[in-house]
Amino acid sequence: MIADTDVNIIRKVENEVLDVEYKQYHFIHWPNELAVPMIFKYLGDILRDFKSDNSLKQLDYLQQLYLTNQILSGIEWSLRWLNKKPTIRMHNYYYSTQKAEVQITELMEWAIKYSQISVNYVAWTRGLLEVTVDEANKHIIFNAPMGTETKFFLSQLNAQNRQGINYYNAIPFKELEKEFQPWLKKCTFSIKGHDIPWGISKESIAYIKFRELMNTVIFPELSNEINLGGYTLGDYRTFFASIFINFQLYGWVEDYFDAKYGLENFLGSSPIDLNESDMIMWLSDLCDLKSDVVQEIIIDLTFDLEGFHSKLVLQPFVRYENNLCVSPRLLTIVNPARMLSGALNKGRKKKLYDSLINKLENANLSKIALCFESLGFITYKEKTFSVDDKKITPDLLVFDKTNNALLIIDYKHFLLPLGTSEVAYKLKEIKKGINQIQKYVSFFEKNTNCLVDFFGNENIKIYNLLLFHYPVPVPLSSQNPVNFIDLVSLQDFFSKNATLTVTQIIDWISNRDDVLQYRDEASWHTQSISVNDWTFSIVEAQLS
Repeated sequence: MIADTDVNIIRKVENEVLDVEYKQYHFIHWPNELAVPMIFKYLGDILRDFKSDNSLKQLDYLQQLYLTNQILSGIEWSLRWLNKKPTIRMHNYYYSTQKAEVQITELMEWAIKYSQISVNYVAWTRGLLEVTVDEANKHIIFNAPMGTETKFFLSQLNAQNRQGINYYNAIPFKELEKEFQPWLKKCTFSIKGHDIPWGISKESIAYIKFRELMNTVIFPELSNEINLGGYTLGDYRTFFASIFINFQLYGWVEDYFDAKYGLENFLGSSPIDLNESDMIMWLSDLCDLKSDVVQEIIIDLTFDLEGFHSKLVLQPFVRYENNLCVSPRLLTIVNPARMLSGALNKGRKKKLYDSLINKLENANLSKIALCFESLGFITYKEKTFSVDDKKITPDLLVFDKTNNALLIIDYKHFLLPLGTSEVAYKLKEIKKGINQIQKYVSFFEKNTNCLVDFFGNENIKIYNLLLFHYPVPVPLSSQNPVNFIDLVSLQDFFSKNATLTVTQIIDWISNRDDVLQYRDEASWHTQSISVNDWTFSIVEAQLS
C-alpha cells in the first residue's frame, strides 16, 4: 500500500510539473484559426505516411492501430491545450509554415509523452498499476500488473484485428476505384485554391454498396427508422456513407500527388475547415440530408475540448471560434459503429443510448441462441428458476442433451474499450459478470432437482461462459473461475466445426491454441520520460 506522503508527492508533481509543461511550447500561443487547421494537417500528413513510407507500410493492422492511437492521443491533448491557452497573441510576422511544422512537431513530441504518462496515472488511480516514489532521486516508477492472463488479452487483440480486417475487406474499393479517375479529372488545383467535385452520385455503384454495408455494420439489429434524437439511424448511415466515399476519393487525390511529385508537394494533406453554418450547409448538400438533421449529427460528433476522456475517433469534428474543422483522412479510418456508440453514450443522450443497448442485447441473445441451435443444442433464453425465496434468470442456457452437459451463459454487450478509464470500467463490469455467473452455477449445484425437473436428466455437467459481443482486450487475472470469449471468435470457431459438444467448446476456449503463435508478440514495455528534474518510468502493453 502506497504511503499518503507518496500520494501527495505524485499529485504535487502532476499539478506543478506535468500539467503546466505544455505552456512553454510556442505553438500553443498561435491563434486557433491558424493552429487548429495546422494540427489537422499534421495529422493528415502522418496518416498519409502510412500509405507511402516503406517502413510504416510494413506494420500490420494492430501495429498501425497502436501507432495511430498514440498520435491521436497527442493531437487530442494539443487541442485541449489550445483551447485553454494563455491570452497572449503573437504578431503576424511570426507566422510561417516552416515555423509551424517545427513547433507542431515539438509540441506533439511532448503531447504524446504526456499522454503516455497520464495513461499510467489514470491506471494507477483506478487500481490497475502500482507505483513507487523515489523522492531523493525525483523518480516516479509505475509497475506492470502481475498475473495478467496473457492468453485472453492476446485472443482479444487477435479478434479485434480480424474484425478490423473484415470491415476493411468489405468496403467496395474496386467499385470506388472506377470512380476515381473521372473524379480526379474534375479536380483543379492552384496556388489560390482547389476546386474539388464533392458529392459523388448516390446512384453510383460504390455509394450504393457502401451504404448497404452500413446497414450491416452500424447497429445491424436496428432499422433505419430508429430515432437517435433529432435524426434517425438511417440518417446517420447515409451521413457516414456520403462523407466516407467523398473523403476516401480525396485521400486518393493526395496519394496521387504524393506518388507523382513526392511527399513534399504543394497539395499536402488538407483538412476541411469552414464556418460552422457553412460546414453544416456543405455537409447537408454532400449527404442530401436536411440541415437541421446534419446539425444534430454534428453536435453529437463534436470533440469535447473540456473532456479528459474525449476521443477524436468518436467525435472527429472540432469547434473553435465559429468554425468547425475535420480531417478527411481520419474519417476514413474510424469505425462508424463505435463512433456513433461513443458519441451517444454521453451526457445528453445517455438514456437514449441505454434504451438502444437493451434492444441490441435482446436481439443479439436471440441470434446467439440460433448459433448454438445450428449445432444441435437446445437453448433457453432468459428462463427463470426459483426455489423458496431465491430466483435466477440466466441470459442463456445451452443444453447438450446427447452428452448431458449444460452451458450457462452471461452475455455482455460491451463496446471495445478506448482509454484507461474504459478499461477500468470494463474490468469492474467483468467482475460483476463473474459474480453473477458464479451465482447461477451455485444455484444449480445446490438445487439439482431443478435441473432434473426441467431437463429430465440427472448428473448434468455444468459449465459457465461470460460472452462478450465485441473483443475486450483488457488485462484479466490469470486466476479466474469463469470462461471468457468474444462473439467474433466464437462464431469463427463454429464456422470451422460442423459438430461440437459443449465440452469441446469449453476446452477450446480454455486452451485457445489458435493464439499461441502470438504469445511472444505481446509484452510489458518500460519507458523512462524525463520532465524537468523528474523522471517517470511508465509501462505499456506493446506488440513486437
